[in-house]
Amino acid sequence: MNPQQVTEKINQATDRTADALRNTADATLQSAQHAVNATRNAANTQLDRAAAAVDSMRDDIDPTINELAAKAQALAERSINYCAHTSERLRQQVDHYSQATTRYVVGQPAKSMLIAFGSGAALATLLILATRGRRD
Repeated sequence: MNPQQVTEKINQATDRTADALRNTADATLQSAQHAVNATRNAANTQLDRAAAAVDSMRDDIDPTINELAAKAQALAERSINYCAHTSERLRQQVDHYSQATTRYVVGQPAKSMLIAFGSGAALATLLILATRGRRD
C-alpha cells in the first residue's frame, strides 16, 4: 500500500468516525429532545389536572391552591429547562469528543490505524466466539 492509499484510508476512517459520532450525537440529541417533550407534555397534563382541581375547590381554599399551582408550574418549568440544558451540554460534549477524535486521527494517523485495526480484530473475534457459542 502506497502512502497515498494509506492517507485515503485514514481520511475514510476519520470521515466514518466523525459521521458515526455525529449520528450518535444526533440520536442522543433527538432522544433528549423527546425526553424534554415528554416531560413538557407530562407537566402540561399535570398542570391541566391541577388547574381543574383548583377550579373545583377555589371557593374554599383559593389562596392555598394558587400558591401550590405556582410552585408546581415553577417546578415544571425548572424541569423542562434542566432537560433542555442537559441535552445542550450533551450535544456540546459529543461535538467536543468528535473534534478531539478527528484531531487525534489527523495528528496520529499510524496510531489511529493500529487502534482501528485492533478494535476491528477484537470485535471480529467476539462476534466469531459469540456465533460459535450459539451453534454448539
